[in-house]
Amino acid sequence: MRSTYLLPLVLPFLSVVSAAPAINATTAEALPACPDRSTATYDYIVAGAGAGGGPIAARLALKGWKVLLIDAGHDHVNVNTTVPLYLVRASEDPQIQLDYNVKHYPPGDPNQDLTWYPRATAIGGSVIHNALINLIPHKWDFNQIQSMFATSRGSRTTTTFRNCWGNSKDMAMMDGWTLSSLPFLLLGPSNLDAQLATVFGAVIAEKLPIPGDWNVWANDEVSGGGFVIMTKKEDGTRSSIRDHLVKTKTDKPTRLTFQTDTLVTKILNCRETDGSIRAYGVQTVVAPTGESLLPGSPRFTGKFTNPTYTTFTAKNEIILSTGPFQTPQTLMLSGIGASTQLLNNGIDPLIDLPGVGENLQDRVEEVVLWHLKKDHKIWDGCVLGETAASDPCLAEWQNDGHKNLYSSSAAIYAWSHKSDNSLPYRDVFSFWTPAAFKGYYKGWGEETASDHRAFVNVILKAHTKAKGWVRLTGNHPQDTLEINKNQFQTPESLNDLHVVREEMKKSRQFAQNSLLFKANVDAEVFPGPNVQTDEELDEFIKKNQWGHHACCTAKMGVESDNMAVVDNNFKVYGVKGLRVLDNS
Repeated sequence: MRSTYLLPLVLPFLSVVSAAPAINATTAEALPACPDRSTATYDYIVAGAGAGGGPIAARLALKGWKVLLIDAGHDHVNVNTTVPLYLVRASEDPQIQLDYNVKHYPPGDPNQDLTWYPRATAIGGSVIHNALINLIPHKWDFNQIQSMFATSRGSRTTTTFRNCWGNSKDMAMMDGWTLSSLPFLLLGPSNLDAQLATVFGAVIAEKLPIPGDWNVWANDEVSGGGFVIMTKKEDGTRSSIRDHLVKTKTDKPTRLTFQTDTLVTKILNCRETDGSIRAYGVQTVVAPTGESLLPGSPRFTGKFTNPTYTTFTAKNEIILSTGPFQTPQTLMLSGIGASTQLLNNGIDPLIDLPGVGENLQDRVEEVVLWHLKKDHKIWDGCVLGETAASDPCLAEWQNDGHKNLYSSSAAIYAWSHKSDNSLPYRDVFSFWTPAAFKGYYKGWGEETASDHRAFVNVILKAHTKAKGWVRLTGNHPQDTLEINKNQFQTPESLNDLHVVREEMKKSRQFAQNSLLFKANVDAEVFPGPNVQTDEELDEFIKKNQWGHHACCTAKMGVESDNMAVVDNNFKVYGVKGLRVLDNS
């Protein structure tokens, strides 16, 4: 499985000769001559303070470089971003909420839909609202990169890539900025629940725990069960890149500067004396107080018409880390992308990189949800309230060392295996937890908080085969995007659907065959008894599946790959001084 934490940690890869994508001579000639960058205030400008931009900004500052970190959100700390289980509220916290509308299928598909895709805009990005599940990539991921860029000069080994994984700190990892731990023990002395203990016992007995956990390197291809590692600090609160950024800024106030509530509208490029193109700065707009400049925010009040632009320049590089949707948008608004699409949107092409915004990938996820016969005792008195005065559980959590249900994450136990034994990686994760989760839709958190009898199996198919796109709908930086996953349109992608269907059948079979599990179940409520045949399950999945790990819209590849956007140093082909460092 990919992780949004990987890219910033492996910056010093091999050197390769950059590709020479087509440069539009007319647009290039119109660029200004490159200024004297030695007078710039900052060494590096990083756009995006999430899982990609956050770590690289902090690391550069700690190495002594002067860094400007720009984000369209601001620093936001409350119960939603610090109490682990409040992840069910965080996606609709108006201070950080960022809504995208995503289609799963191409135009004309009878199952076409428009799905809510929640992200976060803030210092820390989506890491302050995610499900706190911490899983490292497979060796296969690292080996693919190593193989792709192997040259006569040699190649970094998998061990070297593995050692770059310095974000997390737990029994299997090296020291880093994110703390992680096993999930909170739900069944403490104050909430003994024989029903829940029995149900979890049945799930664990079906697939016994592997040695250690899923983040132990030796378990890379080991199938079985295991407790889900979560990103949580020792005091029971959420751990995220936000904490590391704030600490770095405090420790190095002259080295790291936050520029918040600020939208990067385009990359500023110039022409070197040898005719090459260089990125030397960014053009930005600062939001009015209390507003957001991003159209997906509930604080968005409309597109600006005559903005006041503020420009920032850097001595060394511009690093774009605004995520798999906004990163390609910013590149295209800067004239970097498929020439035809740029021209169709009234943008003068500068660098013809047809891969910008293409190759969108995501997981396929679906659930089987049951109601147990009794309410969970762990939910007694818990309402996920905003204050301790309105929520006895929050009061207990705050006053008793953060030791109750609220220190849990979205999943407690998981099964994982290969859908096909010939695969070099485990591509199926099957998460189990006592919650009413059916996917992401407006109000999902409220339903989860109010249904205290639910027990869910969330099935995730990784290493999926669909290739979608992120495309412009106009040349204004606040225009919404056309985001389409293009799923289930090829035999390979259709196999992803079939894998999820078979996993749902396995879950149902377990629920029927396990006497301990079955004895405590009242009914399956989703998909429910009316969805039984393979055809009915396939249609159900098509209408209800989702994913929330979008990636790959600025593809890394060798210079001979026409769809590659960046090389193995994350440098954008055809532009000096510009890198993409996020899960694009």
